[in-house]
Amino acid sequence: MGERVYIVETTMKNVIDPVVGSRHSMRLLIAGDARDFCILAIPKGDFRSARALLEERVHPGSVLVFRDAATSRKVFSYRNPLFTKTFPREVGPDPYDSAFMELSVTLIRLKLFVISNHVWIMSRNINQYISSFEFVYRRNKTGRITFLDAIGSFPSIDRAR
Repeated sequence: MGERVYIVETTMKNVIDPVVGSRHSMRLLIAGDARDFCILAIPKGDFRSARALLEERVHPGSVLVFRDAATSRKVFSYRNPLFTKTFPREVGPDPYDSAFMELSVTLIRLKLFVISNHVWIMSRNINQYISSFEFVYRRNKTGRITFLDAIGSFPSIDRAR
């Protein structure tokens, strides 16, 4: 992702824990710039994993712009000076900026996609739900021809139809 990466946090409610069987909330982070986005599922209380996933998906030197200060504190609460130097951060002055709102709309679409396609939302499957949403969303957003050009090295997909 690019020079300024916007980050929004939300929760998905009624996610079933496979071990206990109870329902709880799962936090989701969406990070994106003008061209691309990625959605990260965060296990309960484990923002350290979110920081590791951000390190994998964001170019070094990018400025992380958080919608609210609480999310910024959660991601940076585990002291790692290298991460702070590699990714400068700031809290956006306007939480209703168009970049944040576009990411929020994408999260709403993700929730509607998961709810409309799956009866039970299991925490162990949340990454599969996110991957299938990203696949469908990018295909619909870019158009069929562009999408088929992008995956042209996999002709067996079209033969299956």
